[in-house]
Amino acid sequence: MTILPERLGSHDRGPSRKRGRTIRIEPAANNATPNGTVETVWNCWGSECDRPPMTHAPTHPMIQLALEKPSGKRYIAMAVIWELDFYSRPILDADQKKVWEILICESPTDSTTDWRSLFRYSEYCSNSEVNSITLNKALETAIAKAGQAPSRVRFFRQAMKNMIVKGCQDTGLPCALSHRTHALKDWLADRLETVYPNEPGYQATAQGSGVFMPPPAAQPLPDALLGQKWAFVALEASAFADLPEWSIDFGESFPLSMVDLAPDTPIPGLLIFSQRATAIAAWMSGLEMGFVRIEQQAKPSSLSMNRDEFPDRIVLETGIGDAWVLSNLPTAAQKTEGQTFEANKRSAHGVHFLAVQANPDEEKFAGFWLMRDRGDA
Repeated sequence: MTILPERLGSHDRGPSRKRGRTIRIEPAANNATPNGTVETVWNCWGSECDRPPMTHAPTHPMIQLALEKPSGKRYIAMAVIWELDFYSRPILDADQKKVWEILICESPTDSTTDWRSLFRYSEYCSNSEVNSITLNKALETAIAKAGQAPSRVRFFRQAMKNMIVKGCQDTGLPCALSHRTHALKDWLADRLETVYPNEPGYQATAQGSGVFMPPPAAQPLPDALLGQKWAFVALEASAFADLPEWSIDFGESFPLSMVDLAPDTPIPGLLIFSQRATAIAAWMSGLEMGFVRIEQQAKPSSLSMNRDEFPDRIVLETGIGDAWVLSNLPTAAQKTEGQTFEANKRSAHGVHFLAVQANPDEEKFAGFWLMRDRGDA
């Protein structure tokens, strides 16, 4: 899977099209022909699709997504979002009780933000102060220091859900469990190495994320939100430098500087085509978009000996504890593409994307989400 950037020139598709940078995204395939084109399968959409997949000929041109730089730049105006953690730390106080800490930081929601310069707030508290009242006071203090309240709060520890929800509600802030707490987790990892070991009472013990929860059972997408076609695709990491210039209706990203990636690292993605692209993207924008994963369904031996009845499938995780079946992967070729997608995710430290368009000729995205599967949920 590769990306081939080029300049529009004599092969421009029409006089009305603006000149700018076009990025070609190749569909995922195991083998490319010498001229760079691929033979790929466009897959029908949904977990219960009975139609055969549609196949392009080997000479079919690569999908073109025109990511232009028009004179009037179009940005997604993102509200301020905070990430929050309230949990014990590997520190004991004078009474040999665990010290707890509240961490609050702003979410980087675009690809250009200097995430290290965003708002941060930390506060230790004793074991006896672990309650929603303490959290409410800390949030009020953080709002005063930041000069503004966030539009909403994200957190990742399910074990602390009741207390965090109550503390946020008392402060008048909506909150939700989310996998999109990348700045918080990176900050916490840094504090585990550089801050807590220097505190009196530090105990060198493993610090987990709380109670382990198995992956959620995936449910089918609502019928009205089913797409028509999809494909595994990829972009080189360097291509995302222009992401703020792309025309996107709904979506969210983060700075790739948060992840140590070489410029030519392939970033895998899932591209969805549907005439209801705007409706699908709008629905997704109302969720805490987590990550896309390939799920291998276990075959219940007591029910069937036919593995084909339990195909791999594409699953979208949202929030923490919600998952949606985007499509089954019933054929061997599709299963291989799914495995390649996961392999490229691992090579990109979990970074990938999900994009929604009306059709392959569309020059904008109805939705585009840069994601990261950290594998630590």
